[in-house]
Amino acid sequence: MTDPTPPRTETEPPLRARGARLRRILWLALPIIGGMVSQNVLNLVDTAMVGSLGDQALAAVAAVRGERALVVGQLDAIPSTRGSVVARRDLAISDRSLAATNLERTVIRNPLGDSATEGDDRRWILQALDVDLGEAVTAGQRVARVMDPGRIEVPIRVPAAARPTLRVGDPVELVGASDDAEAGRRATVMSTIARIAPADDPSTRTTTIYAEVRQSPADAAGIAPGRFLRATVRDASAGQRILVPRRSLDGDRIYVVDPEGLVRGLAVEPWFDVRGAFPATGLPDRDWVVLRDPPPVGTRIVLTPGRRTADGLRVVPVPVDAEAPGAVAGDDGAGPDGVGP
Repeated sequence: MTDPTPPRTETEPPLRARGARLRRILWLALPIIGGMVSQNVLNLVDTAMVGSLGDQALAAVAAVRGERALVVGQLDAIPSTRGSVVARRDLAISDRSLAATNLERTVIRNPLGDSATEGDDRRWILQALDVDLGEAVTAGQRVARVMDPGRIEVPIRVPAAARPTLRVGDPVELVGASDDAEAGRRATVMSTIARIAPADDPSTRTTTIYAEVRQSPADAAGIAPGRFLRATVRDASAGQRILVPRRSLDGDRIYVVDPEGLVRGLAVEPWFDVRGAFPATGLPDRDWVVLRDPPPVGTRIVLTPGRRTADGLRVVPVPVDAEAPGAVAGDDGAGPDGVGP
């Protein structure tokens, strides 16, 4: 016997689900279908009513419908047009912000301040303009040189070994590097140390100090910016120093003569240089070196060591000057003698 119940197929559940979806879609589309049907019915009724009035009335209704469709299209395009306008506005704001940033980077500000508002009596003068109008510049490039002729800062290089003796406020004497032919003398200006560089220059073994000079811009005898000057820095602290002629140095050592007449080398540490004449020594030298740890007063040194000068060489000391002997000045003006073979 056979089973009267027909076999179930695998396609029934999908077909049933698809039918349910179609019914739901149709249910949701009913309002739209009803609106479109009513619109069509309205158009048919309108056409029937207007058609009875004549061809002109029918053409006028068709024209109005075309205008209405155009207006509806424009209304539908408003959201997209608004989005495009908003995007252009945001782009313009971004461009404006970028332009403001670029302007901030290219504006040149006066680092000297406003003399009129700060109560400053200085007169700033534009000495040089290094760029032209419209020329592109880079960060760190000098565009102009502004100066105050009434207040000048003079950089002075001194030996780095002299740093311990330097103090802000120490007197500085500034002398023009060339003679004034008309006045017959050198213009001398007295100043003080305004500041000291925090670091030394290892390549030259020097340190830089800065002397500030205040002068009247109308003074013809004043210091002009860019002029070469010779500076003399005076140690404000009182004390005696022992110095030797620069020609007596052989590197970082000098040669001395012991009581037995034998030459021996003595390591010394140059402190700083001194330029000038010291008549009490009886020497014509103008270049001197101050020693940090000098030999005792009265030590006889070799003024000009030669290639044959060496430890153990026996020499006969010869006084430089019988009345004012010595190459190293002591408290009483006496010092060592020069030596010869």
